[in-house]
Amino acid sequence: MIIPVNRQNTDIATLLTSAQQVSHHWHALIQQSEKLQIALFFKPNKKKHRWGSRKRILNPLIKANLWPGFFLKELHTRPRWQYCIEKEYFTLINPQKEHAYLRQEASWRRMLMYQPPTSHVAIIELETTRPSPEYTQIFLQPKDGDFLRLGNLNTGINYCGMAPCQDPLLFWYQGGHMKRNKRQYQGERKFSVSKLLVDCDAVIFLFLALHITCKRISSIDIGNDYRHAYIIWHYLGMVLVNIKTPQYILYRD
Repeated sequence: MIIPVNRQNTDIATLLTSAQQVSHHWHALIQQSEKLQIALFFKPNKKKHRWGSRKRILNPLIKANLWPGFFLKELHTRPRWQYCIEKEYFTLINPQKEHAYLRQEASWRRMLMYQPPTSHVAIIELETTRPSPEYTQIFLQPKDGDFLRLGNLNTGINYCGMAPCQDPLLFWYQGGHMKRNKRQYQGERKFSVSKLLVDCDAVIFLFLALHITCKRISSIDIGNDYRHAYIIWHYLGMVLVNIKTPQYILYRD
């Protein structure tokens, strides 16, 4: 028996949860169908992203469910955002929902942010000594050739000092002085959502209070450019295991 699929009338959350729980056949069908796995953001679309194209599709589960229901929630088991710039948007999560989200086998961990994905992350550096931000783009890819996934972003929250912002896929590095830069951050939100997420899978805001000079970090020779040193040092942890040497491109000053 083949179950007809109409994705226009069936939302992605239902396909991932209720439908699979009710029907083992439906669960097996998803596992066996590459087209369904692409539609559900488990497998990357084979058509590569054309730089600057606005045809990429945001995973609808992020905006409708994961961001408001999990990423923007305080957890009972592990408080995460003591210094978050938008902490007023966070409420305590329901314990049962927290348990469901934190299951190691939870399917959302394996989901891509966009179709097609790029594994590019934009870094916006706000600095006390500069009147305008600096933008850097980093390509992060695991050694197995896979793409960044939502589970990687969650790892960045838990272990690498990333705090989610109100807008999906925007993050703030906790080490910065939030109050001092909130106005500057608000001015960059629109640019991030309308421009940077066109090509990048996530955006991270970083505040630099002091100049940092490093010649070598973790055996990666980066010269004396303190910005790239700082970025690499703090954000390789987004993919904690088996990551390739990152590639980074300074694309707007």
